[in-house]
Amino acid sequence: MAESQLTVITPSYRNDYDLAVDLCRSMDQFLQVPFKHFLIVPKSDIALFAPLRSANRILISKEELLHRHGFYKIPFPKRIYIPGLVDIRTREQWYRPGVGRVTGWLVQQLVKLSAPELADSDYYMFIDSDNVLFRPMKMTDLVSSDSIKLARRPLTPDMHEHLLWHRNALSLLGVAQFDDTKYNYIGHFIVWKRDAILALQQQIEKISGEDWRTTLSKKKAVSEYILYGVFCETVGKAANYHVLVEPELTCSYWTSSEEDLNVPEMAKSLKPTHVALHIQSTIPMPMEKRRRLISALADSAPPKPAA
Repeated sequence: MAESQLTVITPSYRNDYDLAVDLCRSMDQFLQVPFKHFLIVPKSDIALFAPLRSANRILISKEELLHRHGFYKIPFPKRIYIPGLVDIRTREQWYRPGVGRVTGWLVQQLVKLSAPELADSDYYMFIDSDNVLFRPMKMTDLVSSDSIKLARRPLTPDMHEHLLWHRNALSLLGVAQFDDTKYNYIGHFIVWKRDAILALQQQIEKISGEDWRTTLSKKKAVSEYILYGVFCETVGKAANYHVLVEPELTCSYWTSSEEDLNVPEMAKSLKPTHVALHIQSTIPMPMEKRRRLISALADSAPPKPAA
């Protein structure tokens, strides 16, 4: 993997601005691979995110990336509020002729799958705003036996939505028979290969007979990470795009309440291979408390093994 060819992509928006600030700061300090970082935000948030621009950090709007492919943001209000009667926060909605309404959730996946349009790189890493590096990430963390690592873990029977995404991935790729273990490829600091993304797009178009964005927009229930992973282990298997591994870079914490988060218990999940922390952005927690928590966890992490 050439050290000059890593493009990092982070979709974000105004509610996650402070998280994005911390992510960018940690990348500049700890990502020890030459990189270009694309922050992709709504057009209305460009001014807010402008201070994060730098020589290697580029800010673009989702509208700029998607309008060229016929997607238009529906101007819904972000909140419908009638005192004492209604208080509804609406989700982002898009429209594409021939498809109809497309959710903001799916649009974000289309943005990631459009990575080759952003930069002529061989490798693309995806990092959400609610991640932060706490120690160096080097080339050796991303490769094994000269191949790019792709993390996966088995799906379990109770993961109904993930299993639906897996079934839809097989359908989109034209895989009629699949009897192997089903894996979840959703994660953080995921690296995809340019040639694999382009081959995936071409396979979807071959099966559907139409543009891959149109096909995915109509399918609706799609996970970009599972789709990419299933492609690499089925149709693209012979190309040996990746070496498949257990997740080893990020320690993630998911909960509905900050009261469930405490350093002694959280630290039990930290492994020597972890270089980053992910605390779900929807957990209601003041930023200063979040920063103190991350700092304490970083201090508690077991030593990283020598390269």
